[in-house]
Amino acid sequence: MKKLLFIFSLIFFITLQLSAGGRGWPDIRMAQPLLDVQWSPVQISVWPVSLVPAVDHTYTADIYGLNLNLTTLFHCQNNVYGLSCGVFQTFEKKYGMTVALINGGGEIYGFAVGIANIFFTNNGVCVGIINDAINRNTSITGDGKEHRRKTANILQVGLFNNAHEGCQLGLFNVIKKADTSGFAVQFGLLNHNPDAVIPWMPLFNFSLPVKDNGQ
Repeated sequence: MKKLLFIFSLIFFITLQLSAGGRGWPDIRMAQPLLDVQWSPVQISVWPVSLVPAVDHTYTADIYGLNLNLTTLFHCQNNVYGLSCGVFQTFEKKYGMTVALINGGGEIYGFAVGIANIFFTNNGVCVGIINDAINRNTSITGDGKEHRRKTANILQVGLFNNAHEGCQLGLFNVIKKADTSGFAVQFGLLNHNPDAVIPWMPLFNFSLPVKDNGQ
């Protein structure tokens, strides 16, 4: 009886959502929400539906609790607080812990575990095969040179780590050159840091904060 009631309720919510037809979705691959709310203690996404909105940062619910993204690659939560689990996890800002095959987004304040952890800013710990915290936006200024602003990174642990600053523990560690760079320390089989006294070093390398690195 409970199973029948659950199936009936699910069909009812899906029918209600599809019949509304008032919202234009930017991509058919996005998970369609069952409940149109601003925040929720839980998010469950199984394509083609999600419990609450998860399209992009312009239309998404903030999650305070549990975020389960089981199948959908092409959606992004805005602010997520608590625990996130699934196949792909993407968000503008993540506060807490996330465990997935691929974690990505704007900023993380907490702990990320996955095959790949790709963020603009890592204000926590990323553990995976590939960890990336690089700002790839560049600009050309009056001096005719390409400039790149750094983004923060605290700690990366993995086979390959890529960042502008922070601590890296891995097989291969890379620090990218930016206009300004913070403190960087690397422990690994091979470490590259253009701001270090010796850019290429096995086992250990480091550099102190520098300014106007792009000049």
